[in-house]
Amino acid sequence: MDAVGQLAAGVAHDFRNLLNVILVNAELLESESNARARGASRKPSTGGNEVFEILSATRRGADLVGRLLRVARQPQVNLRSTDLVALLRDMQAMFRAMAGDSIALEVRVADDPVSARVDPDLLRDALLNLVANAGQATLPGGRVLVALDVAGHDEDAPVRIIVRDTGTGMDEATLALVFDPFFTTKESGTGLGLPMVRSIVEMHGGTLEVSSAPGQGTTVTILLSTREAVPPAGAPSGTDTAGDGAVAADGPGGQGRILLVEDDSRLRTAAERALRRLGYEVTSSENGRLAFDRIEDSPDGFDLVLSDLVMPELGGLELYEEVQQRGWTIPFLFMSGHGPEAVSSADGVEGAYTFLEKPWTLDKLAATVRDAIANEQRTA
Repeated sequence: MDAVGQLAAGVAHDFRNLLNVILVNAELLESESNARARGASRKPSTGGNEVFEILSATRRGADLVGRLLRVARQPQVNLRSTDLVALLRDMQAMFRAMAGDSIALEVRVADDPVSARVDPDLLRDALLNLVANAGQATLPGGRVLVALDVAGHDEDAPVRIIVRDTGTGMDEATLALVFDPFFTTKESGTGLGLPMVRSIVEMHGGTLEVSSAPGQGTTVTILLSTREAVPPAGAPSGTDTAGDGAVAADGPGGQGRILLVEDDSRLRTAAERALRRLGYEVTSSENGRLAFDRIEDSPDGFDLVLSDLVMPELGGLELYEEVQQRGWTIPFLFMSGHGPEAVSSADGVEGAYTFLEKPWTLDKLAATVRDAIANEQRTA
């Protein structure tokens, strides 16, 4: 696993830059194509063409890199009080999509809230992966059950989330290998799903159990070792119904002056096009040193600095520190393929930045830039 971590970390930044270049240019092409179609009174393209296939493949590549990183190293965990009943109910549509239309899906939860301290985004990733596995292992007409079980009535009683299918099942030899990275029984599988799920569960202090037999289906149980009191009515539950965490843009973008700092020339050009399409004025620099010179020439000339983290001459964090030392108050939006922990581990930047993970989409870029300009104190 250490070797996997070193490999993933080594390729993540450059590979995500490449994927981002492909993704944003493909989205721009798709947007232009749909605009021309509307102008010609034709139906906009929704799939089945070359651009759609590029977008689909790029997103799968980005997901694969993300899985490698999640398996190989622990991501930042944001534990908060979460109603597991509400979380599972909110995910029913996503469970349905993952299981497949030919599979009968049942989500079984109690009527009363069940609260636990979890990271809802990470737990959501784990559950979607388990349901997808269950659907793929189950023949048409089979069943997949997602159930929440509280073993007892005490606050310290464990919570079990069960994903059970009526699929083909596994023999003992296969079952012994299911947590090995890159082991898979599927033709198109990566072998990273269950290792990732186990890693997420262990981050919550829980355990993951898998039981199966040929012809008897498979049951995967997430056992969370702690519970807590349900928050009062009207209090935030900590759940987030955005599904995969993507933020949809509500409009064409916004207005403002952005200093873009990115050393990858191809991604810098693509980001310039995207930001201008969204309505922003853009000035670009290829490293932090040149960006600092531009800010020094006009400290009030920018509404946002959108900066990569890792660059020659002067990186994004170092640029931020030099700007702060001069007393200039400019909101920063950091972007990187290394994940938000690359920023959160640094000293002196708490609450002073927003984070955009590569590869980003146009919608994600639009929403994150709007938020960063609107609220200088937004945290990653």
